[in-house]
Amino acid sequence: MIHALYTLPALLTRVTGLPPTITLNACLVALLLVSLWVMWRVMRAYQPPQDVSATVLFGMAMASWLMFNTFQWGQREHLFTLFYLPWLVLRLARREDKPIGRGLALTVGLMAGIGLAIKPYFALTGLVVEGIGVLITRRWCIRTPEVLGVLVVAGLHALYFALNPDVLAALLVLIQRLSAGYNVYIAVPWAKQQSMVLLNAVIIAAPFILTMLGYRWRVVPRPLLLALGAMGLGGMVGFLLQRKGWNYHAIPFLTSSLLTGIALAVEGGVGHIPLTDMRRQNLARMVIVAMGVALSVGMALSEVNKVRGLLVGDEDPTTSVLASYIKTYTAEGDNLMFLDTIVNPAYPMLAALNRRNVTRYPMATPFPVAYYHYQGLPYTDPAHVVPVYMQEYLDAVQMNVLTYAPKMVIIRSDRCGSCSDDFPSLYDYLVARGVIDTALTPDYTLVAVDEGFHIYVRNDLVPQP
Repeated sequence: MIHALYTLPALLTRVTGLPPTITLNACLVALLLVSLWVMWRVMRAYQPPQDVSATVLFGMAMASWLMFNTFQWGQREHLFTLFYLPWLVLRLARREDKPIGRGLALTVGLMAGIGLAIKPYFALTGLVVEGIGVLITRRWCIRTPEVLGVLVVAGLHALYFALNPDVLAALLVLIQRLSAGYNVYIAVPWAKQQSMVLLNAVIIAAPFILTMLGYRWRVVPRPLLLALGAMGLGGMVGFLLQRKGWNYHAIPFLTSSLLTGIALAVEGGVGHIPLTDMRRQNLARMVIVAMGVALSVGMALSEVNKVRGLLVGDEDPTTSVLASYIKTYTAEGDNLMFLDTIVNPAYPMLAALNRRNVTRYPMATPFPVAYYHYQGLPYTDPAHVVPVYMQEYLDAVQMNVLTYAPKMVIIRSDRCGSCSDDFPSLYDYLVARGVIDTALTPDYTLVAVDEGFHIYVRNDLVPQP
């Protein structure tokens, strides 16, 4: 599903010629606006005793805004929350017999179906939320337009794979290979981070603590609190099952906490202000929201500075020594090939310089995953058997060089930090497997070894003595 969603920004990039980062961000902003509009329609249909529509919409916008400022914007978990949150409230309205238009319900169901299909863990989150809804209300509410929408998306998935069994077979093999390495690849279960156990426990408990506080304060409709709490529980289950402890895996249940916390803060604050005039109460809401924005801005700016130092360093990536080579031998829009085992510095640098990486694979190769539990001969041995997944990568690299003739090929020559000690660098591996001699030596010149990379330039671009 995520690849299907990426076709839209990819198509826009091809049609408009704009960099993919711009078209992707435009699509994400459009999705946020659509999600907010659909949620506004759902909240109008729900009509809870207290009008918390503005607060819920503000919470959704604030969640996305914080993700943008903490480099979680566009993660699959972020997309899931945008597709799924309208469903959460609509199912609440459905179980309270509120009148809901069929078109609105079908739209919400289609959105939820897309969100649930992005990642298997999201489907599990949806099942947890629905199960809690059934336990509390004793109502299934299955024969509804929104459920039909989810089934339509699921049916299209099944039909595609039925018509393309070879794609399904390849996908199952790919999932098996990736899972074998991914389950051990820098796995950091939250409970093993000894210095962070208490903080992690508080963060994971946040949806339930906030739900209980809201239940006691009665400033937000209790059914809405329970729905957000159910999403927090479902999101927490998915987070723990992934066994990584990575921040973006926590987005679903942290979004639940953020929405609940904002609703309690805004509505609780307004409820304690002795104002009877509705316009004055709305003004009070705006003041409280503004205070929340100011606090969030400060937190986000602090996070940006911290994460920016981790991702791209304190300096502009376009002013690095490596970037100077790229600017010397290529122009904006040119093809080059960047081979690495991590996404930095390639991704921010090439995005800022507007160069195209023409490898079929992401900038981070499958190298660490393919070899994580390898028990065969050393890769330098002529009799070494290359794992199938890695051989496909090697074949693709050579084919891409032949097909696209990139102006530069940049290969990581530092030790692979994500790999075992037996594999010191990607460059050494490519030399041992004959890729350098076969694909690069005839048509490319090694112009430098700098900043941990071997930098090759196409022969016709290198000044001849």
